[in-house]
Amino acid sequence: MIYYKVYKSGDCKMGLLSRSRRKEELKKQIDNFKQDIENKKWGDLEQIVMEGTLEPFETQGLYIEYKFKKYIKQRWDIKIDADDARWAWEKIVETLKERKKLKIEKEKKRKEKRERIKKKILCDIKNNNIEPLFSIVESCNGNFLQGEEEFISHLERAYGIKIDYKFAKIVWKKVTEKVVIKRIGKFMAGEQNKKNFFKVLYLVYRYENDWTNVDEEVKKEFISQSKKIYGMTLDKKQRDRLGDNLWNKIRRYGKRNLLHMMQRQINLTKEISRLGNKKDYIRADAALKLGISHDKRAIRPLLEALKDRNWDVKVAAAEALGEIGDPRVLEDVRKLLTSVEREIKKIESQINNLMKKIKKLRERGGYYGIKQYSRERDDLKLKMEKMLSYPKRLRRVLDDLKEKKFSQLAVLTESKLKEMDWQDFQDRIIEALNGVSSDKKVADMGIDGITSDGIPIQVKQSENVGRNVVDNFETALRRYYPSTKKILKGIIVAFSFTKGAYEEAYRARLEDNIKIDLMAVEELFD
Repeated sequence: MIYYKVYKSGDCKMGLLSRSRRKEELKKQIDNFKQDIENKKWGDLEQIVMEGTLEPFETQGLYIEYKFKKYIKQRWDIKIDADDARWAWEKIVETLKERKKLKIEKEKKRKEKRERIKKKILCDIKNNNIEPLFSIVESCNGNFLQGEEEFISHLERAYGIKIDYKFAKIVWKKVTEKVVIKRIGKFMAGEQNKKNFFKVLYLVYRYENDWTNVDEEVKKEFISQSKKIYGMTLDKKQRDRLGDNLWNKIRRYGKRNLLHMMQRQINLTKEISRLGNKKDYIRADAALKLGISHDKRAIRPLLEALKDRNWDVKVAAAEALGEIGDPRVLEDVRKLLTSVEREIKKIESQINNLMKKIKKLRERGGYYGIKQYSRERDDLKLKMEKMLSYPKRLRRVLDDLKEKKFSQLAVLTESKLKEMDWQDFQDRIIEALNGVSSDKKVADMGIDGITSDGIPIQVKQSENVGRNVVDNFETALRRYYPSTKKILKGIIVAFSFTKGAYEEAYRARLEDNIKIDLMAVEELFD
C-alpha cells in the first residue's frame, strides 16, 4: 500500500489509497476538465489565450504556458500533460476564431445596412422627401452647431440607425444646398427684396461670360455678395457649385430685366455725393452704380473720379463710363490706360532696384537693411498683382466704346436726324458734343444740355436759325453763369444759320464778352 495526497473540494486529506483508485480519481478529474472545455466553461483561460496569440500552444512561450497550466491546476485540481494542454488551447482558439468570424460578418452586415440607409437618406434629400430637415436648417440659417442635436435625433428617429457626426455634417450640407437653391428660386420668382441682390446682379450684368470663364476675383466678389441670398454658412465647394447655379440662372433671367431692376434702385444724387466719400471702397461702389444707371448726368462726376487718388476708384469710374456708353470719353479712358501702364512699369522698376540692393547686401555678408527692403519688395509685389488686372479691364471698356462710336456714326446721318423726334434729336446732338442733357425737356430756359467742360448747349432741329435765337441764348447765358464770369461761352447747334445770326454772334463777342459758337449739324460728322 502507498500513501497518496487526495485533493477534493479544496480540502487536503491524507489517506491510504490503492494505485487503481488513484488512477480512477485522476481520470474522473480529467474527464470533468475536458467536459468543461467542451461546454466552453473555461473561465479565465480565454483571457490567458487572448494574452497570447491564436497560434499553436508550443509557440506561446514559457510565460503563457506556465500561466495556462497553473490556472488549470487551480480550478480543476489536476496537473495536465502537454498533450491535454495543447488540446484545451486548440479548443479555445477554435472557438475564439469562430466568434471573431461571426463578429466580422455581423459587423459587415450592419455596415451594409448602414450604407444602404445612408444612400436612402441622400436619395430622399435629392427628392425633397425630408421636409422637417429643411425646416431645421432654415431655422438655424445653415449653422450646424446650432441645430446639430435636433438634426441628428430626427435622422435617428426617422431611419432607426445611429448617425455619426461626420455623416450628419454631410447630410446637413446637402440639405443646406437644397435650401439655398430653394431661396434662389424664390428670388428668381421675385418673392424677395431685389435691393439685397444689387451687387450680385451688377456683376452678372457686367461680366456676361459663363461661370467657368469668369475671373477668380470676380467669382470671389460674386460669392461674397451672394451671402445675403444664401443666408447661411457654406464651404468652398458648395459656394462654387451654388455660385455656378445662381450665376447661370441670373444670366438666363435676361439682361434687359436685370438692367431695369437695377436702375430702379439707384438714387443718382446720393451716388454722386458718395463719390466724395473718404473711404475708397465707397467711392468705387458709387462709381459702379452710376454706370448701371446709364444716366448721362453721371458723366461729369465720373470724369472727375478718373482723377481720384485711388486706382480702384479710377478704374471703376472708367468701367462706369463704359457702361453709360458715351464714345466721347474714349480719350479720357485711353489716357487712364496709358497712366496705368506707366505706373506698372514704375513699380516693376522699383522692385528690380530693391532686388539689386538685397543682392548686394547678401554678397557683402551684411544683413542690415535686408528685412526692410524685403518688406518693401513684398508690398510692391502685392500692389503690382492688383494693378495687372487694370489694363485688361480698361481695354475691354475701350473696345466697347469704340464699337458704340462706330455704330453711332453709322446711324447718325443728317437726313435721318431731320426725321427724328425732337427729343431724340436733341439727345443725340448733345451726346455727339460730349455733353449731358438737361433734366427739363420743356421750359429749360434756353439751355438744352451742358458739355463735359461745363459749356451750355442749345439745339434747334431746323434750318436758317436767325438773330432772335442768338439774342435769347445770350440772355440764357447771363442767367446761367455767375456774375464774376468775364467771358460767357455757349454753343448753338442747327442745320443752318442766317447771316443775321452770325452777325449777332460776332457783335456779342466784341461788345458783351459772350462767345457763342454757331455749329452746323454736318460739322459733327467731319
